[in-house]
Formats: sequence, structure tokens, C-alpha cells
Amino acid sequence: MTTPLTQLIYCSELATPAPSPRAVDQLLERCRARNAAAGITGVLVVDGVHVLQVLEGPRDALTELFVRISTDARHRNVQLISVSDLDVRSFPDWALGYLPQTASLGAVLRTYLGCRDFDPAVVPASRLRAMVPHLLAPNEPAA
Repeated sequence: MTTPLTQLIYCSELATPAPSPRAVDQLLERCRARNAAAGITGVLVVDGVHVLQVLEGPRDALTELFVRISTDARHRNVQLISVSDLDVRSFPDWALGYLPQTASLGAVLRTYLGCRDFDPAVVPASRLRAMVPHLLAPNEPAA
């Protein structure tokens, strides 16, 4: 019997200024290894201030990860946006895809967030869920 899948979407603000590219690469490497071991996939969108993350996997693993994230000193104002059952993963090949702010990603965000600035905390969950499949379009997964 397969474990049912869950999708969890949260947003937060970075507690400190955006880390260096090297620090981001090191963090992504650790998170990707941990996510792969737990059966978690997803994508991380960061604009230097705000974080939006879509995570997919077994509910227990996502709950444990979200508790860790919500108590992580690198985040503040962590807000759970959505938790829903999932039939098929949106990001099956991404242990943790990383989408830094680019012009093409900015266009997707403006279309679905309906505002100039990237602040996922002020956008209805239904819009964020509708945007998820379109996050694949502007960028290829960062390996």
C-alpha cells in the first residue's frame, strides 16, 4: 500500500538579509538530501525578503519538516497557507527546486499573486495553489 501524498504550502520572511549564493547552495544541498530521504519534493521561491515553499510528500514527514521550519531562526512570520491531499506530485523530480527571483518568474508571480510586490502572505490560498503548476515554466529545476 502506498502512502497518501499531501501538499503543504507556507510562506515566511527571512529573519536576516538574504544569504550569499554559496550559503544558499550549501543549505539547498543539505535540504535536498534530507527531503529525498523523507520522500519529500517541492520548490522554494525566494525574493530576498519573502519565502514561499510548496512541499509534497507523506503527511507525517511534512508535519515534522514544517515544525522544524516554523522554529528555525532563519524564518519569521511563518504562515501555513494550505494543506491538501494530493493525487500526483507537481514537482516529482525536485527534492527541493530553487527559484530565485527572475524576470520570467516575476511575471508568473504578478499574474497569480495579483500584486506588484512578492508577498505571498497577502494572497488567497486558492491563488497560490493555482500558481503552483506554473512555477515549472519559468525555470528548469536547479539540480
